[in-house]
This record gives sequence, C-alpha cells and structure tokens, in this order.
Amino acid sequence: MTNAIAIDSSALDRLQAGFDFDLDWFTTWSEDSLPEGVARVEVGDTIYFLGPKADADSNLLVIEIKKKGLFDALAPKHRPEAFLRLVRFGRSESKSGRHPLPISWSPYHAESLVSFRSNSGASGEHARIEADLNPHGTKHAFAYDISREKRDLYRAEIDYNAFDAAVAGLDDAVIAMLSRLPTPVRGDDTRVELPELANRVTLGRSLDAWLDGLLTQRQLDFVKVSLTKSLRLVGAAGTGKTLSLVVKCVSELRKHMNGTEGYRSLFLTHSQATVELITQAIASMDHEGIMARSKASYLKICTLQELANEAMKYDLDGLEPLSSDGLEGRALQLEAIEAEIEHVQRSDWVTAKSRCSEGFCKGMSSIRGTPAFRTFAREVANEIACVLEADGVRQSAQRRERYLNEPRKAWMMYLPDIEDRRVILMIYDRFRTFLKGVGVLGADQMIADYLGFLDSNRWDNIRHREGFDTVFVDELHLFNRQERMTLHHLMRDDSKAPVVIMAYDSKQSVRDTFNGLNDVSGGVAGLSRDMRLGETERFELTEGFRYTPEIARVLEWIDQGFPAAGISEELGFDWRPIGLGSMKQSGERPILVRAKSTLDIWNCVFPRARDRAKSLQKGKRVAVLCASEALFKRYSEAGEYRDWFLPISDREQLSGLRHAGKRFVFSMPDFVAGVQFDTVYLIEVNDGEVEEGPYSTGSLRRFVSTVYLGASRAEQVLEIYSSEERGGASRVLRHAINNGALDVIDIGDLQ
Repeated sequence: MTNAIAIDSSALDRLQAGFDFDLDWFTTWSEDSLPEGVARVEVGDTIYFLGPKADADSNLLVIEIKKKGLFDALAPKHRPEAFLRLVRFGRSESKSGRHPLPISWSPYHAESLVSFRSNSGASGEHARIEADLNPHGTKHAFAYDISREKRDLYRAEIDYNAFDAAVAGLDDAVIAMLSRLPTPVRGDDTRVELPELANRVTLGRSLDAWLDGLLTQRQLDFVKVSLTKSLRLVGAAGTGKTLSLVVKCVSELRKHMNGTEGYRSLFLTHSQATVELITQAIASMDHEGIMARSKASYLKICTLQELANEAMKYDLDGLEPLSSDGLEGRALQLEAIEAEIEHVQRSDWVTAKSRCSEGFCKGMSSIRGTPAFRTFAREVANEIACVLEADGVRQSAQRRERYLNEPRKAWMMYLPDIEDRRVILMIYDRFRTFLKGVGVLGADQMIADYLGFLDSNRWDNIRHREGFDTVFVDELHLFNRQERMTLHHLMRDDSKAPVVIMAYDSKQSVRDTFNGLNDVSGGVAGLSRDMRLGETERFELTEGFRYTPEIARVLEWIDQGFPAAGISEELGFDWRPIGLGSMKQSGERPILVRAKSTLDIWNCVFPRARDRAKSLQKGKRVAVLCASEALFKRYSEAGEYRDWFLPISDREQLSGLRHAGKRFVFSMPDFVAGVQFDTVYLIEVNDGEVEEGPYSTGSLRRFVSTVYLGASRAEQVLEIYSSEERGGASRVLRHAINNGALDVIDIGDLQ
C-alpha cells in the first residue's frame, strides 16, 4: 500500500513546466506520464519522483495519499488542479514562517502550518489542503490532509509517520535511480517534451536554443538591448510578445546568476492564469537551473493585486480583497456597480433624471442585461477606477466639490452636466457602502491604498530591500491608468531611470483600460510620461506565428474598424494600422455566415464544433467564442448540448483545457486570451451589440477589440457568425467583406 508521494525539488521544476496525465494517474502514479528527466522509484510504502539533480540532501515535498487521504477526498476531475497547486506550493520558498501563496487560494497560516484551497472558486470545489512548511524543523514540506472546512490549525493533530518514512528512504531512492541504465539522448537535446498548453509559449526549448537562432531578428534585438531605460514591446496578437518577454527575463537573470549584489526582478501580469503560464514558461526554458543557482538573485511572478495585498497586510485588519486576479476583480466589481445602478434607478433617479443631460439619461434608463446598460456600467466603472478612487474623492467635501465643477479631460466619461456627476457620486457612495458591508476591498480601492503606500516614508525606507531592479509587465493593455501609475514606484533605486519592460497590444484591450494616454510621435511618449518612466525605447513585432496568411488578412481589415476619433491621437504609433506577415502556410479563407436568429446559430455551430473536435488529431483544439456578453450567459445555461463542450468563464479555468478530451471549448475571447485553437467559431458578431449614443465610440472600440481578440485565437480555420434578428453582421467586418478577406454565405448553404 502506498502511503506517500515524495517529490524532490528538481522534479518539481519539471512538473511545474506541465505534463499530460489521465485522471487515473492519481491511482497508478505511472512513470509513463512523467516529463522527461523525472524518474519514478518505489521504496517501502513511498513512491518517489526524482529529477536529474536529486541527491541525499534534496528538499522534498511529501504528499500523504493513503486511503481516504489527500486525493481520495476529491472528485477525479478536481485532482489535477489540486496536484498542480501542490507542485507550485512545493517549488516556492517560505519566509519567516509564511508562504507566498496567491491570495486567490485563501491561505491561512498558523506558525509552520498552512491551509489553502485545493481548487479555483469557479470549480465549485471548496476543499482545503493542509500542510506543514517545516516538519520537525526541516526544509522539507509535508501535505498531510484535506478538509472541507477552514479548521483551526493551532489545534491540528498531525501524524508524521508517512513523512518520516519518506525522508528516511530518500538515500535508497536516489541510489536506485542512479543505478538505472541511462536513457538514450535524443537527437534534439534542447527540447523538453511538454503538453500543448505548457508548450504554447516556449515550445519546451532552452534559453540558448532561442537565443541561438529561434528568435526573429526583431525579437533578438529586443532581448539583447541593454537595460538602461524602460522598453516598450508592441505587436499584434500572435507575434511572440510574451515569448520575447520571457526570454528577456531569463536572459537577464542568467547575467546576474553569479553576482553577489542581489539582483531583484519582478514579473507582473494581470491575471492568475497568466502567472501560472509565465511560471511554467520560465521553468520549461530554464534547462540550466538558473533559478535554483541564482542564490543572491530573486524573481517574483505575481499579479499587481497580490503585490498590493502583501504590502498592505489587509488580513491583519480582518479585511479581504475582492480578488487577487485583476480580471476577476474587475468582473466582480462591474457586477456590483451594475447592481448599484439598478438601486439608484429605483430610488434617487426618479427625481434626478429631469436635471441630467439627454445622453446620460439614456444610459441611466437602460435595462440591465442589454448592451446599452453594460456599456453605461463600464463607463461608470472606469470613472470610479480612474477618477474617483485615483483622486481620493471620497476623502473630503472639498474634493467632491472639485470633482463636480472642474473641467473634464477628454478621456473621462462624457458627463456634460454637474447633475450627471452628482448621480455618479450616488452610485459611487452606494458601491463603497456595499463593499464595506461585506468586509472586502474593491480592486481600485486596493490599488489606491497601494499608491499611497508607495508614496510613503515607510516605502522610501525599505524600497532598497524590497524594491526591484527590473520590472517586467505582460499584457500592459489590461492595466488601467491607476494601476500603471504604480510601476515606476516599484524600483529599488529611485535615483536612476526606471527600468520597466512592458509588452502590450492596445487593440486587445476590451476594457478601455488605456484611457488617459496621450502619445505623440517624436519626443517623450505620452505612455511613458503618464507612467513617469522618462525616455523609453519602442520595439515592434510584425510577424505572426499562430495563424494562416488568410486569417492575418482578416485581422488587418478588422483593425481598420477601430474608431480613430480620440484614441489615435492618444496612442499615436501604438494605434496605427497593423501590418502582419504570417509565417505559416496558406489555409482556408475565413467565412462570415449569416443566420436568421440566435437559435439558428445554436443549432448549427454547436454540432459543427463537436464534429470538428472529433475529427482533429490529439492536441488540436476547437473553440466556440461568443462576442456578446449577454448572449454568452444564455448559451452557457442552455442544456441541450451541455456535454459537448468545456465552458470557460474565467481565465483561472484555463488549466482544465488539457483534460477537455474531444470536447470543444465554449467561452468569450477575453477569457482565452493567450490560447490558440486550430478552429474558432466566433458567434454573435452583430451590429446590435453597439448602440448609438454619447458612449457609442467607447462601446464600438471595446467590441472591435473583442472581435479582433476572438479572430486572432484561430490558427487554421475561422468562421464568423451573425444574426439578422440582432442587427446582422457588425460594421466591424465591413472592410474585411468589401476587400474579399471574408467569404459571405447563408447558414443554409454551409457544407
């Protein structure tokens, strides 16, 4: 009977990079599923997974698995995520009795003991894994139990027999591993075989393999430039921005690997899913063990919300952030704001509307669930995030009065009358009262607090110890104006020019988070000025690696549909029309399919996607992506085809893709950003999604970004669907249709 799994640190590095296992692996623990370089050895009642650097002094993660133990308590479908959380737990180092776990895992500490959620909230599984960070005072870790409640760990009674046996058997396990015949080396020894999802950034290649010929010249120029100032890496979807950023990050770490000065690097993302992706990408590229050998250097990979929560220590006051995930936090915040708009509609709005502007009245009077209401709510959310919270309007009557009367900037929400702004303050006050009532802090409240901390004497005194020499930022287009303002404060030496390396594609920003930029050609870029970065150097990637030339052409014409008014002046070079060259062979021409109704799309696309998913070879994925938020919920709740697809309603669920089997994915473009599919059916690209009015320009900009992001997920086949009952094909597609990039057919003529 197997009592425990013991994994050494070098094996954890390989497992973190990802591997493909079936659900029954948690009963067989088969060696066949393990990544290259990880050996399975059995000694007594313990199974060891040992990496190439395992020895008698290796640190172990010991997981108790005997009957009714850690994994028996979970449904089979929830076990992979729980195991991968344990792998991440085992790889990160604890400091001062606390462990740097994501706050979305809801960690609870009690001296050397810690518990955390086994699965994401979206899974519906609320079990908690319990572990000892320093069992018997050692540097090993021991996951000993799983519980459905947040137990008082101070009263926990722990049986260490399985742990003691695993540590005692390590010598014999290493000897058994070393006594095996060496595995023949493959012809290409720069490649680590990884499953599709872990493969999608680095392809399993080493750092040297990328530097010695796999990068394009433009990517190489970016990676090799000296870090004397901040860098901007821009490019359309699929041009290799994240890969280039990861190569640059690992390359800089290697330069400081043998240094003693303590190089500190930060890699920020906007979602927990991207944190996992970057962590896996760096682990898969680090064939030399740079991370393990860089004793004086340090790399932290996290969201900005995690960083803020660690600094502010809200838990000491019994407070909890709405989310540590930037995207999830914004979604939850938007739901709360929508609810407060509804409350105002039923109360104060009755008397206030006669004094407000016509356009504002139209937005405030719209019905929840309609595109007009969602557009208006997003505008209100941006106003709260980038104006009210950023300027501390809550703090005094004087600031509220200034908000009501001072001239408004062009990027702000269109509120021509003072009475419009008074209603916004009503919504804001109700929103703050709601958050206070449930004991949580909104995403923007947390960032506002963090900005205050970064401008404090306290931070000034500890920044040399806690700050960073280099800050990498992926998907900067998802960071709003207030979030971007934190970045220059994070540098450990404020006497030098900030070194912030950022990758972004402003046209993938479906949330209007790039409001407030004022870029101009020549001189210091407005983005740099807005972020207080000083002079920056810009690199642009123009070669697409993911999609066919035919899909690249559609993207170029969709790009022409972005409304230029206002934002082209704001973003300058970063908003000019894209010019894409595809590195892939030609494929099928994308099509626009015209349907009579949403029901016609449902009955056509879902069976079509199922048949396509079944016909593709292993590793090829199919996605149905909905461009309409309101209709996405309706499709998700419909039951007829429910067993055919894997729903993805937030980015944390992306880890489940590897276990989708022959099911296709059903999601929205925003939730699968960074993931590619062989075939994409982009549905509900309707003109009715954008209603005319004072907020239509921002609404159109967001919708074009959604369509652009969705279309760019396709590698080989792209089919776009519109419904006549919802306005027909969106104006976003006009240029692609008129210039022959999209073939237009009726749904009844599909083959």
